[in-house]
Amino acid sequence: MKPRHVFVRWHDITSRTGWVSKDDARKAGAAASVWSCGFVISDTKKHIILAQDMSDDGEVNGRETIPRGCVLQVLENEVPFNREEENV
Repeated sequence: MKPRHVFVRWHDITSRTGWVSKDDARKAGAAASVWSCGFVISDTKKHIILAQDMSDDGEVNGRETIPRGCVLQVLENEVPFNREEENV
């Protein structure tokens, strides 16, 4: 089966330190909107797991788990991936 390669836009947490008023904390407390891309190795109702690298044998490296509740958008990316071809 041909692996799926996707771009995922999602909300990531942000963190800051230092004493501030509650009002100032609310103003600066927005989540960060970020993009990740990779090969989908798991796609469930709870999360999507991406791998940044995939070998010709299907082994993966550099995994990232993104909770589904944080996902804003998933875009499919067509990748010419043919395990039958010889390595050049």
